[in-house]
Amino acid sequence: MTATAERDEVQEQLCARIDELERDKEVLATQVDRLEEELAEARRAQAIMRDTFATQTQQAVKRARKDWAAQGSPWVKARWQAEALETAASISAAEGKPWDADRLRHHAAVMRRQAEGGEDEN
Repeated sequence: MTATAERDEVQEQLCARIDELERDKEVLATQVDRLEEELAEARRAQAIMRDTFATQTQQAVKRARKDWAAQGSPWVKARWQAEALETAASISAAEGKPWDADRLRHHAAVMRRQAEGGEDEN
């Protein structure tokens, strides 16, 4: 084989290899484009899920607050009852009924202990 023939053969092999690499490059570019689109879609889905979760969380907190306010907690009710009994005790004392006032103050103290998690001492 002559030097020219060898050079032509090497050149053909290089051209074939370049063509093969160009095809591989196109395939890889197509895969990269597809993966970028999938990533963008995943990011959109994540944003939607994050927003949905945040909205649902806010709604759940709102519902819980509303339910808590509607039902009231036992300790809050016990405090309110204790305050009402103390007010009634003050009125009884002012009306000259110390026995009623003492009894009402006792019940108010029991309610306060219940509100604080103490024992019921009827």
